[in-house]
Amino acid sequence: MGNCTTYPNGISCLSESEMIDRILQSETQLVDELFKPYDVRARSIARRFLHCDTSRIDDVVQEATMKAYLNLNRLRNRERFGSWFLTIVRNMAIDAAKRENVYIDKPIDDSKWDFDSWLMNRPCNAVGPSERISLADMAQRLKSELSILDRAYGEPLWMLYFEERSYNEIADILGKPLGTIKSLIHRGKAILRERIYGEATAAA
Repeated sequence: MGNCTTYPNGISCLSESEMIDRILQSETQLVDELFKPYDVRARSIARRFLHCDTSRIDDVVQEATMKAYLNLNRLRNRERFGSWFLTIVRNMAIDAAKRENVYIDKPIDDSKWDFDSWLMNRPCNAVGPSERISLADMAQRLKSELSILDRAYGEPLWMLYFEERSYNEIADILGKPLGTIKSLIHRGKAILRERIYGEATAAA
């Protein structure tokens, strides 16, 4: 992703890598332009873990932006700036949720468990404590399940949920057809739902 910036002598279209080079050379006027394209996605990621606390979401995104800015010199692969920055946002949002004991809505019907709605599309309506699940527990459970899932399913799911990658990006990285990736993710989600629902049934 690149950007066009106005300079005294005209407009220059810079790649992210070029902007980072210039920022590290003290052209700090480019900092906002570097991070601006990721603002919506960063807030969306923070919201997944901080629910509807707008003030805390703003704080986390600002803190993550500052942390990324101060560590730009440590970024080895500048073509991966976007995923690197969004990973920082995700990690800081999770840490904030753990510190503040944030809770999110739990599926009412475990037989219809859907990680996409559970993790990524939570509504902002409030529910009773008995119908909520700790975000720390949610994040840990998903990571735990993915770590023992067959790699063929776990790897693309990890990229989808925790690296914020699109299906096309996952296909490119893993060197597999897009249709294969879609099938693996669909099957992987089904296995996860079966495991969680099966354990919930056994424990009941």
